[in-house]
Amino acid sequence: MRPLAKKVKSNENLLKIGMWNIEGLSSEKANDPHFQDIVSKFSIASFVETWIGSESIQDISIPNFELVHSSSRKKHKKARRYSGGINIFAKSSISKGLKSLTNSHPDILWIKLDHMFFSISRDVFVAVVYISPEYSSYNNKNNDIESIYSILLSDVEKYSSMGDIIIQGDFNAYTNTQLDFIEFDNVTELVNLDDSEYHPDRVLSRNNLDHKHTNNSGKLLLNMCKEAKIRILNGRTIGDLNGQPTCITYNGSSVVDYTLISEELIDSIGYFVVHDFTSLSNHRPISCAMFANFLSVPCDSHQLDSLPGKFLWTDEAIASYTENIQSQMFKNKLANFIAKSFNDSDSITESFNSILLDCAKQSAKFINKKPLQKMKKSNRKPWFSHSCTDLRNTVKSYEKLVNKNPLNGQYRKLYYTYRSKFRRLCKHEQKMYKQKICKDINDNIEKNPKSFWAMLNKLDKMHDNADSFQDIPHDNFVQFFKKLNKSDDNCSSFHKTIMEHFQQLKDNIDNDPSNNILDVDITTDEIIKSIKALKNGKSTAMDLVSNEMLKYGEPELHDRYKMDHEEIFIIAVLVALCLIANFSCCEKEEFVTCPRENMTCLKALCRCYNRAPYPKFRKTFHMRLIIYLLLELILQQ
Repeated sequence: MRPLAKKVKSNENLLKIGMWNIEGLSSEKANDPHFQDIVSKFSIASFVETWIGSESIQDISIPNFELVHSSSRKKHKKARRYSGGINIFAKSSISKGLKSLTNSHPDILWIKLDHMFFSISRDVFVAVVYISPEYSSYNNKNNDIESIYSILLSDVEKYSSMGDIIIQGDFNAYTNTQLDFIEFDNVTELVNLDDSEYHPDRVLSRNNLDHKHTNNSGKLLLNMCKEAKIRILNGRTIGDLNGQPTCITYNGSSVVDYTLISEELIDSIGYFVVHDFTSLSNHRPISCAMFANFLSVPCDSHQLDSLPGKFLWTDEAIASYTENIQSQMFKNKLANFIAKSFNDSDSITESFNSILLDCAKQSAKFINKKPLQKMKKSNRKPWFSHSCTDLRNTVKSYEKLVNKNPLNGQYRKLYYTYRSKFRRLCKHEQKMYKQKICKDINDNIEKNPKSFWAMLNKLDKMHDNADSFQDIPHDNFVQFFKKLNKSDDNCSSFHKTIMEHFQQLKDNIDNDPSNNILDVDITTDEIIKSIKALKNGKSTAMDLVSNEMLKYGEPELHDRYKMDHEEIFIIAVLVALCLIANFSCCEKEEFVTCPRENMTCLKALCRCYNRAPYPKFRKTFHMRLIIYLLLELILQQ
């Protein structure tokens, strides 16, 4: 038998489309390392039998994947959980090339792959399907299998005229090795048709390790393949030439999960794979790879800068810095800096900072901070005993044996026997652990309060809140702060009340002549006092200018603060405050110059300044604000 698909030389330009009957998609499974390792190999990952509703799907987060489409059945009022359910995820780098389509049935979900994005000849319409077992209560109460296949066939006929078709899903269908094409369809002389008007089916043999008799769902599936000219990939494609079982249970194994494609798309398939069996589900994931030529849209990656280093300010370093800053070399650098003309404030700040840094490097030892390494968090539960570990290892060993010999009934039974024992043991250990914790808390609540609160704090730290431990994307921060100050229609009356209150405060300040504290000049003594009050050992910004550089720069730097025109201080402080707080009460031209006889600009700026806590602001200056003031004074000298 000649296998379908071409020989794949590399994984480049392969669009990997996977499907998995996950038997309950929970956040616990989504965070499982083995689950993430399997799903990360897919470009598009579909899950059926997720058992979750539309209100809970947002709680499921898969790294580097985005939810493209979802569907769920209606939950019965007496049911403990949802049944069925389909979710389609795609990698963030290709999500823009996918479009969700309207579904005509909750068990059939369609998406479209854009031919322009993936550089393919036609659009590809992908369906994900879940059909309940033939004699399930859902089929008996809601609809029969024939109606679902009828809806699926009509969808296939509609989308076939617009592009190619790929269908993946759990059909609960036994097809054995029955033909999915019309036999002897190439005998055109039996009918009066030209070859150009009719294209006969290709003869494609198929293998299947599941030898069960074809059931009703299997017959309907095969008939749909013949009518719609779509073919089964299982058992006839590179990667699965034997027709590996896709579902392994205690009492047997079967092929019920299929991938179907348009006959015209066969030559574009690289391979089809039935992946390894895992304890996460009784079903094995399946995937096919389609040749495509596309460029993944790069995700926004925001690399944080490493933490800046720091100077060690020992007593010897402080004495050396004070001496060096008064040296003739430093005085010459400062004189050249004052005499030089600059085009922008950034170059002024960089030049001034470099003078301080050169002096600090000659005086103190500089230490580069090592990048922080994330500590590996242990996923081991406190109740997980050594017995649980031993039994889990036994389950994993039989899991490997089942993967190697899926048709071996003894291995299957032993695997499910030990897995059942392992689950019961975990529940027992967890129950005993909770009982012990409750007993210890009750015993210590009065006898030993210190131990009582220590246990509560320990339990609080052990509480596994997945959202709090996951890295929050950078874009989430950006969008949050963009919407932070936007007014809400529901809170318009509240905002109106606040604005009226601010207007009353503003009117009181304008009408009360006693509120002249903002017109008082900031003296040089205040600035020097504030600089001297700066704390040592504080972290620096990326410019590496530390508090010590300003504090121990006297008298060379501090003598330059004492100037005659002290209104410069007020304007510098208020302009910096406006820039920091993003206030815009004045136009830029209004505070370029401020003559002593004209204080209109100063009063306008004071209104902005009044919104900040003035006493606190006078006591502690921001590091960059102090440098800003220092530059203003030196340049105005």
